[in-house]
Amino acid sequence: MIKYGLDIGSCSLRILGGDFSGEGFKPLGRISIPVKGYSEGTIIDKRKLLYTVLEAVNQFQVKYDKRPSSFVLGISTPQLSYVKFRKKFIRKNADSVITDREVLEYQRELLDEMVPLDRKEIYYEVEEFILDGQRGIINPQGLYASNIEMIVNGITIPLNLYNNILSLFSELGLEIEDLVPEAIAQSYIYLSSEEKKSGIMFINYGWGTVKVAIFKNGFLKYYKHFPSNLSSILDLVGEIYHFDGCSTLEILREIFLSETSRFKFQNKFAVQTVSIHDVKTLLNKNIYRLFYQLRKHLEDHEVPLHFKQGIKISGGIITDYSELKSIAEDVFHQPVVITDSQHLGIDSEYVTALGLIKHQTDKEKARFQSKNLLSRLVGKMFELVDKYF
Repeated sequence: MIKYGLDIGSCSLRILGGDFSGEGFKPLGRISIPVKGYSEGTIIDKRKLLYTVLEAVNQFQVKYDKRPSSFVLGISTPQLSYVKFRKKFIRKNADSVITDREVLEYQRELLDEMVPLDRKEIYYEVEEFILDGQRGIINPQGLYASNIEMIVNGITIPLNLYNNILSLFSELGLEIEDLVPEAIAQSYIYLSSEEKKSGIMFINYGWGTVKVAIFKNGFLKYYKHFPSNLSSILDLVGEIYHFDGCSTLEILREIFLSETSRFKFQNKFAVQTVSIHDVKTLLNKNIYRLFYQLRKHLEDHEVPLHFKQGIKISGGIITDYSELKSIAEDVFHQPVVITDSQHLGIDSEYVTALGLIKHQTDKEKARFQSKNLLSRLVGKMFELVDKYF
């Protein structure tokens, strides 16, 4: 089934369409256009953002003769919060097996009770079920117990922001199937199940924000946004050398690739000589400050800083910076890997959109498998009744 991932960044809005239900990903099409009215997780001008979304949808339709009407939307805002809940339920009928419907009812009751009224859960997973004190149960369906306890990890968003997003898209006649945090979406592409199980810190280094997701035992253990200040750094470089935003990116590419200490660049006034050393010093100072801020935050929240699989960093142009890896290793004292999207067969700017489609497909597959499991259990019970009674 074709699904559409919509990724709205500080610079570009991207739509990717395709099918993940079979073997691998079958792409339908993709569109990337400059974004307006949105920056660093904040809607600055609602009308301009609406126009950008509509323009992208129209361009997609013209190019691929297919008009998207519903999306899985990536969300990136400092207003997201990581939560962890635990609750015990006394079963009314302990003599019956636990069903999928019963588990879903417990999940809904837990979320309704634990999530504040002014927040909305947009991502959650049950880390563990505890049946009559027995821990480590991943799927309780078909088992018996007098009480069932659930440990749930999740991410919430302000309810008014959630409603505003849905309202914004409904004005265009578009539906949002799901809201997925950006780093969670990318984790579906960049992280293996073994890495999530062993323990890993995943950092998505964006233009305006840095998203941090920590996984262990296969589950999300922490999630947090930080301002990256990368856009501010580029703005400062642009002011120094009188470049606009696009030229500033070209400067950075030259810096990342150049083996000399200086290079010349033409701006609208004259030929400028850019000091690679000065720009790198500015970058390094801010990257160190960011990573030390992140480390202190995790220590203050008693989040363990040793990860068996180390640290993975994804992002845009900053991941081409050769000193990023060494700075991260110096601050965290962990092995660091900078992600590479070349093996995906898709441009790196579409990785989030690809992850959105993968997330939604996996979510629907899990729901389908859960229903099939319940059907098989019920069928087996009828077989036993027919055989012995």
